[in-house]
Formats: sequence, C-alpha cells, structure tokens
Amino acid sequence: MRFVSIPQNGAPWSKKLIYSFDTELDVPTEVDVEIFNQTTHQLIARKRMYGVTKAEIDIAPILRSAIEMRVPNVEATTVLSSPMGCKVAVGVMGLMSEERCFCAAEIDMRSPQLMSYVPERQTIGYGEKMLFSVVATAGMQVNIVEHTPTAKRNISLQPNRDIMFYDVVICTSSLRGDVERIELSVVCGSEQVAHFDYDIEPRLPAGRRLVWRNRRGGLESYLFPKSLPQVAEAEVDACLTTAGLMSKLRGTKERYRLCSALEYGEALRSLREIIYAPYIYEMRLDELRDVVLVSRRMEYGKCGELQSVALEIVDEWKGGEL
Repeated sequence: MRFVSIPQNGAPWSKKLIYSFDTELDVPTEVDVEIFNQTTHQLIARKRMYGVTKAEIDIAPILRSAIEMRVPNVEATTVLSSPMGCKVAVGVMGLMSEERCFCAAEIDMRSPQLMSYVPERQTIGYGEKMLFSVVATAGMQVNIVEHTPTAKRNISLQPNRDIMFYDVVICTSSLRGDVERIELSVVCGSEQVAHFDYDIEPRLPAGRRLVWRNRRGGLESYLFPKSLPQVAEAEVDACLTTAGLMSKLRGTKERYRLCSALEYGEALRSLREIIYAPYIYEMRLDELRDVVLVSRRMEYGKCGELQSVALEIVDEWKGGEL
C-alpha cells in the first residue's frame, strides 16, 4: 500500500483535496479510508470503498460538512483552537499519510499571519470582547499590558504549541474597573505578528456590534453606529371569558436596519465580507447572540465605488422578560 499523491500544505477545503493511493494488490478488495484530526486525535470520518486496487478520494466535502465555523462564546480571556484550519492525516490499510494543514481559504504556511482586520488603535466599551484570529507557524504568545491612571500590569497568554490556528478572545469584563487602555501584542517565535492599542470606555458605545467569520475563517467584529427601526409586530392571543375579553401578549417581532459608517480601504474590504458569513452574532455586553438577518446589501456610489454596508435584522421576543 502506498499513497500516490496528496494535497499540498495550506490548500483550501473550498476546492478539491484529492488523495490517491495504490493498494499494490493484484485482486480488487474493499478498503476503509479514515480521516483524522491530528490536533484533537479524533476520527473525522470513515468511508468504505469496494473492489479497488487503485483509487482516489476527495476529502474536501467531508471537511466542509464536519467543521463548524461558529464563533466561540466564552466569558473569560482565552486563546482557543480555531476552526479556520485543521491538521489532517488519512489512513488506508494501516498506512497513515503525512500530516497536512487544510484551511477555509488558501494560506501560505511558511510565515505567521493575522487573519482578522483589527485597527492599530480603537475604542471599545467596558464589558465588550476583543476578538481576532492568528495562524502561528511557531509557538505563539499574547502579551497584554493593562494601563490604569497610576500603574500598569503585564499579562501573558501561552496557548498549546501543538495548534497552528488560534482564536483570541479578550474579555474586558474581566479587567480591573480602572483600566483605561490596553496594549496587546502577538508574537510567534521571534516575530511580532500584530500590535494593537485599545482605549477602554466606561460605557458601551451607541450602536450594535456584530461578530462573524470572514471567508478565510478569521474572526471579525464591527460596530454599526446606526440602528433604524423599520417594522414592529405583535402577536396577541384573545379569548372570551365570563369576565369579558382577555388578551395576552404572546410575542413581538421588530425589524431594524443597520447602516455602517463611511469606511475606507481595508476596513471596508473587511466589512463587506459580512454579507457572505453563514453565522452572524450580536455582541451584547460579554454575550454573543445569534442574529436573524432579513437582508444583506452593499450599496455603491454613482462611479461604482462601495460606499456602505446595510443589513436588516429581526429581534424576536417569545415570552419571558421584555
């Protein structure tokens, strides 16, 4: 048994990922092809092939259906394994292929890189989360410096070195209440991948902050400054009793139009990808809630330049506290 060809490192599962092999047997036989996640050491899938001596299998559809591109909802500052990439090995007749890293989009695996758009300096409300994703080719370390009016405190996060794909979540609710600014740097090996400054406001900013994954799988967030009410509906149950007509509110549904600010360059290119995201969330304090989208639209100017992104979302209430 031998593998004839396997996909290249960093190839995307949006395209074909074909493994071809030769059983080196004269008689056709049935074989089990097993696909393993080498980071978690778990079996992703098993497929039985009948009557083969030579065969090939495309594992891209299997990875696309098995890997959930959701956003982690955590309550503490942490570094997690990201679903934007996966270390994979394929086993056939007891022989394991070489490990390969496959990703949501094609990635150059030779150097570390930031997979999210994060401005070098921005303002965030106390209680919100800072999220971004990193591909690390060497051991990664996240260094945080908290600045208060009288002092500063250093924190270092060193995640599992066996992982290459990371989601970083910084929860400001876990900071001291007098923190005014955060410096955050990401280092892989001896190379600094990113450096950010966050000004911490004691109150949440106006608007609604949405969170999603871009087409490379990296975490993104954006504060839509305008939330304009469009439609409001109510569901009421009514019944006739001996005391008269009784009515009870069963549910409400409100539709809002979110409009982006005037953005340019990389900020606008990052924001436009929200219309393709399969999962979108709203950040409310330190909690992420699923968002129901009615429409996703990009608006262009007279000369064909992208001007803004507009979304329509629905807020529903089905009992409990309003």
